[in-house]
Amino acid sequence: VEGKTEITILPGSALDLSCNATGQPRPAVKWIRSGYYPIDPAWVKADEKYAIWFLKVSNITEDTSFNCVAQSPLGFANWTISVRLLSDLRPTWKNDFLVAKNEDGEVAVHFTDDLPDYLKGSQNPWNIYWTDNPSKPFETWNLIPSNGRPLDRIAIPEMEPGAKYHLVIEQPSAGIKTPVFDIMTPKAASDIRVGTDINGETVLDFKPALATEPIKKYIIKYWPDSNPSAVMYMETPVNVTDKIVLDGLQPEIDYNFMVTAKFDDGDNLASEPTKIRTPSEDIQCHCAHACMFEEDEEGMIIASCYCHNGFKLADDKKSCEPIEEDEEGSIVQVTPPTLIPESEHPKELTTMPTLFNDLLSKSEKFDKEMEILEPKELAKIKPSQTDEFGRAIWQDEQLVTTSRESVSDGFSLISTDSSQQDRVLSP
Repeated sequence: VEGKTEITILPGSALDLSCNATGQPRPAVKWIRSGYYPIDPAWVKADEKYAIWFLKVSNITEDTSFNCVAQSPLGFANWTISVRLLSDLRPTWKNDFLVAKNEDGEVAVHFTDDLPDYLKGSQNPWNIYWTDNPSKPFETWNLIPSNGRPLDRIAIPEMEPGAKYHLVIEQPSAGIKTPVFDIMTPKAASDIRVGTDINGETVLDFKPALATEPIKKYIIKYWPDSNPSAVMYMETPVNVTDKIVLDGLQPEIDYNFMVTAKFDDGDNLASEPTKIRTPSEDIQCHCAHACMFEEDEEGMIIASCYCHNGFKLADDKKSCEPIEEDEEGSIVQVTPPTLIPESEHPKELTTMPTLFNDLLSKSEKFDKEMEILEPKELAKIKPSQTDEFGRAIWQDEQLVTTSRESVSDGFSLISTDSSQQDRVLSP
């Protein structure tokens, strides 16, 4: 008996292969190398009536094939597994399959329709493995089982905003693991500071939001703490987050400030409100960037200098100097691919109370080119008969491989998943 099965996977995927045979006398089963990838490590599980030869192959980056041979006095079978990589993938294909979102402070990973067919649909099981440290042994990564859910939106509350994580998706019935996906969990704008510059103007600084999706702009929202209905807004380009001049502020008043990142796809990511008291008009600032004012232990208003992002106070506590790279530690900065001329400056939208949602909808008029993508031409798999995972099924003489099906006269199938547990296949 000879046969062939084709499996289509993503570049960099891993496969758990098994070649199973049962019967008396027990057949001998082994792998024969037929491509670039080695057939070691491999191991055998057997008793008097069956033999299973397991093989794990990682980081498959080119088309290849594997041969499984089973033999006993009753017959001989040879099965070839042909592994093909998905074609017509864009250079940024890893970013096309999943995106992390910050939804009311909770991280959720959204999986797109670009996923391979074997990961789609409520009938296909899956496991998600994730970690913040890819050097850890894979068996120690966090595991999220499917539990009958489709792979679309998966909330992962254990993930922290503004951090980098590594994620692998497994289809356990087919024995396929995807390559590692790197994701950055979004984090809203932070470290909002309001002060006075050397010209006496009230200015606002904030640390940019972190996200893998392109940020279109920021909306600054501020209002008196005693009058939440008197809301004012200001819009700033994505590359202007320092020394933004604010108008309409009264001295010695508590204000609340929020900064909302607006994404190209229409989503918003808002910061938490920050309450800041504006200084009195008669206080002078002699700092290079800006001053913040606060009360000391005796109730006196004192000024302290601060610097914009990427700078720190010098020894004179007034001027600013760049922060060295080794001082920044492992901070991950994400620069949105949005080009804005340096001549652009923040613009005030209104100083009258305005509904925030109305404001955003009015400012969304922009031209956007739609990219027409051709459907992916996936490799066609045409064994004589297949189950839902594309595994060849033979009625009489059977040889079982990763597509998990069969061997020779007098042999019966014992099918296993990626953890080598027996499973039942539907007819």
